[in-house]
Amino acid sequence: MQPVEEIHPDGMSFEYVLVHFQDEARIGQNEMLARVWARKGSRPWLPRDYRRGYRYLFSAACPEAGEAVGHACGKADTEEMNRHLRDVCRGIPEGGKC
Repeated sequence: MQPVEEIHPDGMSFEYVLVHFQDEARIGQNEMLARVWARKGSRPWLPRDYRRGYRYLFSAACPEAGEAVGHACGKADTEEMNRHLRDVCRGIPEGGKC
């Protein structure tokens, strides 16, 4: 394994490192199976709701700094993840790198 100083030769100091734990999730609702009582052999008409709704959650926490950041988004794409990472970087103390 290479030392960090060889991978980042630009003089960055790695004496103080904050570890963040990050997670992503999608929560939402799908249509449910529609059931109705009917006589055996018949096919009753039953209206169904085919709408779906989702929200995407991004979160990161740093136990050492006591910081946590979370976002609820309507879509999960590069723009939303970059916004989340910018907010995570705002919690880094002065002189730290993100």
